[in-house]
Amino acid sequence: MVKFAYLVFNVLVSLSFLGAALWMPEYWRRWRGLVAGFATVSGAFILWDIWAAAHGHWQFSSQYTLGLRVAGLPIEEWLFFVTVPGACMVVWELLGRTKRARQVVIHSGTLRSGFVVLSALCLLGGMMSGDSAYTRAALLAAGIAAVCLACQVRLAVMRQWWLFQVASFTLFLVCNMVLTGLPIVLYSLDHFSGLRIGTIPIEDFAYNFALLNLFLLVYEWAGMHGYAKLKNVDGETDGKLQDQAR
Repeated sequence: MVKFAYLVFNVLVSLSFLGAALWMPEYWRRWRGLVAGFATVSGAFILWDIWAAAHGHWQFSSQYTLGLRVAGLPIEEWLFFVTVPGACMVVWELLGRTKRARQVVIHSGTLRSGFVVLSALCLLGGMMSGDSAYTRAALLAAGIAAVCLACQVRLAVMRQWWLFQVASFTLFLVCNMVLTGLPIVLYSLDHFSGLRIGTIPIEDFAYNFALLNLFLLVYEWAGMHGYAKLKNVDGETDGKLQDQAR
């Protein structure tokens, strides 16, 4: 039965977000955003996964997977890049159901500067990571995500975005404790820093930040309903920031 562990993980995640999504027609109206996110962000991370596994950065336990592999990855790993981002977009929609969620909580200029500093620190950390390939790649991905957020800062000034960070971080801790605690994913000590919080490599925090925020940006940009809502938020943001500047 333990060979079904990773599959059961994906099933539980998918059931949780599909159950909630049944009561959210607006989620399904944004199917373009989901498809775009799966095709671009999930696709890019899958390619990274294939390359990293082929070069020994990490591997997957045969004890907790079915043994069916595509391009060197367990079929359950492919499902991960559908179930986890899909579930997190349900969380995003749930958090945005109130008008209060769209309130501006930080000045856009301040936040943009913060993202620029974060991206610079990530890039600097990546360059100083030596031979730790996963450390370098995770920090680079987080730096790219920070740059993208700086370019679309009006999304991140909303209360909804900050609540989403807290919620997705909590889900990340739960999911990664399962993946690294059993462990389903085994990391090579030659390719990461060796620093962990509990059983979770510290690089996974940068990985999670990049995956979910890049997916969110594509989801919002490509989803027609979301794009219209984002334009409305831009108008509210601009008006409030003008008031703040007075």
